Amino acid sequence: MIKSIFRLLTIAFVLGIAWYPATAQVSITTLGSPGAYTQDFDALGTGNFSLTDNTSIAGVYAFRASGNAIPNVFAASTGSTGTGEFKNYGSAGNLERCFGALASGSTNTMFYGVRFQNDSGVSISSLEITYTGEQWRTASGTPQVITFAFSQSAGDITDLTTGTYTNVPALDFTSPVNTTPASGIDGNNPANRQTLTASFLVSIPAGGEVMIRWADVDDTGTDHGAGIDDLRVVARSGTTAANSSMSGQVRNAEGRGIGRVRVMLSGGNLSQPLYTVTSPFGFYHFPDLETGQAYLLRVQSKSYVFENPERFISLGESLSNVDFVATP
Repeated sequence: MIKSIFRLLTIAFVLGIAWYPATAQVSITTLGSPGAYTQDFDALGTGNFSLTDNTSIAGVYAFRASGNAIPNVFAASTGSTGTGEFKNYGSAGNLERCFGALASGSTNTMFYGVRFQNDSGVSISSLEITYTGEQWRTASGTPQVITFAFSQSAGDITDLTTGTYTNVPALDFTSPVNTTPASGIDGNNPANRQTLTASFLVSIPAGGEVMIRWADVDDTGTDHGAGIDDLRVVARSGTTAANSSMSGQVRNAEGRGIGRVRVMLSGGNLSQPLYTVTSPFGFYHFPDLETGQAYLLRVQSKSYVFENPERFISLGESLSNVDFVATP
């Protein structure tokens, strides 16, 4: 019996089978929508989750500028507490989770992200990122921002702070609820979440890597609590065929662009609506939409009224002038 057990252990060792999770960044082998990476973070479960970088969840990293630990613990939270720590947000007992943090006290900035390796055999020239930012706690009358950035390299990228990180403002998540007194809120409520999507240029050779990250700073005063969910990453090369896109401008009667207007896209083959907000000059953009589908486009604003706030569009090709004009 002892010899049999020893033999099994020897075979397991030789084959590389172990009780320790394999360490592996996310491998990009297929470009375009068919190779999209998706992550809903439901693997966090309903209790506290101990995250070891690039091991507990393949490619996923976390780092706190002060008091970092190995592993970092993501505390299960409904948003009811304001303790500064990484957070595993979600309703009590609900397996639908959100990967986030509350930067407060001695944490300083808190980073979390995902590491990818280009195993496609060709150079990657652009990334398209879609994710939903969710706010689970409101504690201040001032909007607070979780910033998105990326770092690329021909070699390995092994942490969230070394090297050059480039911000992509279109993917920054700004707290939609800014009220006091401090309290937990439901991050799955549409009013407390926002889906963001944007494409940006990169240059990642075959075998190279890219790290995408979110940074939550310790804001002045009391901090909100928020995180990310439903991440989708699509890598493309210069020869990868893309679907169509839809873009336009939201402006007032005088022709001036209106920033921070919420734009929703639904229908087609979308499993759930996409949301974005207009840039300071009123522009919005929805990339990678399947051609031949019928979509509903809607603008939503508390400050402006639109005579035609909805458009039904049968998308045959990319459209760049789907504009909305507010009434005087």
